[in-house]
Amino acid sequence: MSYNLPPGVTNSMLPGNRPEDVFWESVVESLSEDLQDRIDNDIDFSSLVDEVAYEVYMQGGDTKEAVKLVLERINE
Repeated sequence: MSYNLPPGVTNSMLPGNRPEDVFWESVVESLSEDLQDRIDNDIDFSSLVDEVAYEVYMQGGDTKEAVKLVLERINE
């Protein structure tokens, strides 16, 4: 596949093929599996997200804060 790349460019230099991209994907996949298990088995996830999103929104927070708070509450 590298025959279409400019001179000096390798497949591992392309976004999505870099080592950090592979690592990121594995972290996201692991988190997704863990969260899905928790969603299926432990909590009413939808209600939690609704509650946290409303709380963070009303305080002028952003999405990152909401996600962080959801994760904290899941781990309580």
